[in-house]
Amino acid sequence: GVPLEAIQKIVPDPRDFTPPPTLESLPFFAVQQKGLLNRLDVRRVELEYAAAEAQLHLAIAQQYPDVQLNPIYDYQEGFHFYSFGPSIPVPAMNRNRGPIAEADARRAATQVRFEAIQDQAIGEMQHALAQYRAALSQYREANQHWLVLAQAQERRTERAVQLGNEDQLALTQARVETAVAQRARADALQKAWLAYGALENSVQVPLTRIRIVKQSHASTSGGKP
Repeated sequence: GVPLEAIQKIVPDPRDFTPPPTLESLPFFAVQQKGLLNRLDVRRVELEYAAAEAQLHLAIAQQYPDVQLNPIYDYQEGFHFYSFGPSIPVPAMNRNRGPIAEADARRAATQVRFEAIQDQAIGEMQHALAQYRAALSQYREANQHWLVLAQAQERRTERAVQLGNEDQLALTQARVETAVAQRARADALQKAWLAYGALENSVQVPLTRIRIVKQSHASTSGGKP
C-alpha cells in the first residue's frame, strides 16, 4: 500500500547505524571480573560459603570449655552472700569433634559447589564472548569489505554510464547489489548487537562502563575461596 515514489525517496545511509563495541574494549579478564562480582548465582553460593566458614570457626572455638561464673545467692550460718559456680556447657574431653567434623564437611561441600558454579559462569561468559567475536567479525566483513566493494562498483558504473560505456540497466544492477550489501550489513549489525546482549546476560550487568584494569595472573585466573 506504500507508493513506489515514497520508497524510492528512502536512501539507507550506513553511517546512521551505531557500530557495536570493539573487542579491545571488552577484554575477557575484565568481562570475567564483572561477571564474578555481579552474577547472582556466584554471589549467592559465595555467601553460603562464608556462612559455612563462620560455622566452622564457631565449632572450632567451642572445642574449649566455655567456663561461665554464675552468681548464686546463698545463706549459711547466719550470713547472706552470693557464690559463683562454674558452668561448662561442653565437656573438656569432648573437644567438640563431632560438630567440627560436620561444619568442615558442610564447608567442603559448599566449596565444591562454589567452584562448579564459578566454572560454569566462566564457561558461559567465554562462550558468549566467542559468539560476539564471531558476530562482530561478520559485521566488519559486511561493512568494510562487501559494502565498500558494492559502493565502489556503483560509482564506477555511474561514471561509465556518463561516458556512454554502460547503460542504465548496468547502473540499476549495481545499485541493487549495493542495496543487497547494505541489507547484509544491517543483518550482520543486528546479529552483533544480539550477541552483545547475550554477553551482557551472561555477565548479568551492563557492560557500558566496564573498566580495563591491569591485573596479575593470580587475580584473573579465578581463585578458589
